[in-house]
Amino acid sequence: MSSEETTNLSPIEVYNHYLGLGETFEVSPKVGIELISQGTGEEDLTLNDVAASTAIQCYAPGDARMTTRSKEWERAVIANTLRAGHHTTRLHAYFTFRVEASRSVVHDVFHAHPYYNSEQQSQRYVEAREGFYIVRDLPEGQRIHFIEASNYMNQAYFEMLEPLKEAALQRLLKVSQEKPAGVDNRKKLSERNLKRLEDKAKKISQEVARYTLPIGQKTKMFHTLSHLQLLRLFAAAESSNFSDEAKYIIAKMIEEVAEINPDFLQELPPIVPVGDNPFEESELTTTNEALRFFGNVEQGSHLLHSTYEPHLLFQMLGMPEDIGIKQALQYVFDPRVNPSIMDLFDTGIHNPTTHLLQQIYFSFVTKLSHTANSQRQRHRTTLGTMPQISRDYRGADYITPMLIRENNELASFYAEKMKVIYQNYEKALALGISPENAQYLLPNAHAVYVYESGNLFNWAHRIRQRLCLLAQEEIFFITVEQAKAIGNAIPEAQQILLAPCGLRKIAKISPFCPEGDRYCGQPVYNWVPGEKFPDPLQQYTDQRMV
Repeated sequence: MSSEETTNLSPIEVYNHYLGLGETFEVSPKVGIELISQGTGEEDLTLNDVAASTAIQCYAPGDARMTTRSKEWERAVIANTLRAGHHTTRLHAYFTFRVEASRSVVHDVFHAHPYYNSEQQSQRYVEAREGFYIVRDLPEGQRIHFIEASNYMNQAYFEMLEPLKEAALQRLLKVSQEKPAGVDNRKKLSERNLKRLEDKAKKISQEVARYTLPIGQKTKMFHTLSHLQLLRLFAAAESSNFSDEAKYIIAKMIEEVAEINPDFLQELPPIVPVGDNPFEESELTTTNEALRFFGNVEQGSHLLHSTYEPHLLFQMLGMPEDIGIKQALQYVFDPRVNPSIMDLFDTGIHNPTTHLLQQIYFSFVTKLSHTANSQRQRHRTTLGTMPQISRDYRGADYITPMLIRENNELASFYAEKMKVIYQNYEKALALGISPENAQYLLPNAHAVYVYESGNLFNWAHRIRQRLCLLAQEEIFFITVEQAKAIGNAIPEAQQILLAPCGLRKIAKISPFCPEGDRYCGQPVYNWVPGEKFPDPLQQYTDQRMV
C-alpha cells in the first residue's frame, strides 16, 4: 500500500494495516508491555483520566484530583486538548516495552529522536547469536540470497572472534601497568590481572568482530515512551525512514497499550502525509549537494561552527568590570570554584552560572560506522542529522577498526569479507529486493555521515561519558577530537572536557576512577585536551582508526 493510499485511511484502518505487516516477516519483531504509569489511589485510572485530570488542573480553581473522569464535559476536555495541540496533558503517562527488533530500525527510528529511554543489549558485552537477524517474506530466489548473505556476515563474525581476542590481549599486555606490591604475591597478582585482561580482551574481540554483522541483526531492549510520543510516532509513520518493521512495531506498541487502556485507540491521530516530492526516488542519491559535501569528509569529527562569545558570557555573569574576562571564565569553568560543572547528576542545569554553558553552541560533521553512530545517538541532547542510508549508498564505504588495521592477517581477512558483503548487498538490489529490505544486509561497519550540534553543557556531559577508556573505541577517538576542538576554542574549558577520573582528580575524590573493578588501569586522569596522553597509553592512542 502506497503512502498516499495509507494517508487516505482512518487512523484505525491505518493501525490495522500496520499490524498486518507482521505477516510479511518470517519471524515478526516482538513487542510486549512491561510497565505503565498508574495512580497511587485505589482507582484504576485510564490514560484519558490522567489527561482530563491534568487539563482540569490548568483550567479550574483549587486542586484537581487524579481520579476517574466520565462526565460529558470532562470527556470534552480530553478531546479538545488533543485536537487543539495542548499535548502536555499526554506527557504524564509512560509505557515501557520489551522489544526484539533489528538494529537497523532502532537506529533509523526508535533512537533517532530525543523523547525516549532505552536499555539495549550490547553487542560489545554479549556474544552475537548465529542466525539472529530479520528476514522478510521474500520470493524464494531473493530469500535464498538474503539468508546466504546474512549467514556469511554472521560467520565472518565468529571466525574473527578468536584471532581478535589474541590480538586484543597482546595490545592490553603492552599497555598494562602491572605493579605488584612485592615479590611474594607477584605470581598471585599476575594470575589475577591476566584473567582480568583476558576477560577484557574477549569483550574487545566482540566489539570489533561485530563490524561484520548485518545491521539487520536483532537486538533486545527495554524501551520507554510517553503517551504523547507513541501518538507522535504513529502520526509520523509514513515518513520515508519508517520501514515496514517500524510501522509494525509502533502498531504492536499501540495494541499492547490498548489492551490495558482501550481509550488509547480513540486518540490515534491522522497520519501526516508525505509531501509531494518533485524528484524520482532514483534521483535522490549522492548527486545531492549535501551528500557530495559529506562524501569529502574523512573519518572522525570536524568542527564546523561555534557561537562562543567570551564578552557576552562575561556580561551575562554580572560581575564587576575590573575582574577581567579570564578570572570570570575561571568562575564558570574551574570545577574547584564551580563544583556543579562536574557533578555526575548534571545539577549544573539548575545552577545559574553553569547554565551559561547552554548559550555556547558547537557543530561538528562526523564520519563514523553505523554501529558507532548507534552509540552516538544515545546522547539525545547533541542531536545529529544524517542522510537516509538507503539513499546515500556510495559503494563499499566502511570503517576498519584499529585492532584489525594493525594486524596484516586480520586486515586482509576483513577486507576480503567486506568486499563480498558489499557485493551481496548490490546483488540483492539487482535481484529486485527493495532498498528498504536490502539495507538489512549492510554491515555494522558501513560509514554514515552526521551533522551534529549541541550546547557546551551537553557536549561536556557527552565528552565526560565517552572519554573513558571503557567507551567504544571508535567513539572514544571521535570524542578526543571533539574535546580538542572545543578546548582550542575555549582554553578555559579544557578542565571540564575530561574523563570522569580526570574530573574526580581535580575535585580530590578518591579513587579517581568511579568504575570499581572495571578500572582500565591507565592514568587517563592525567590527560587534558591539547596534550599528549600519558605513557604508556600514548603508544595506543597514536594509532587511531583511519
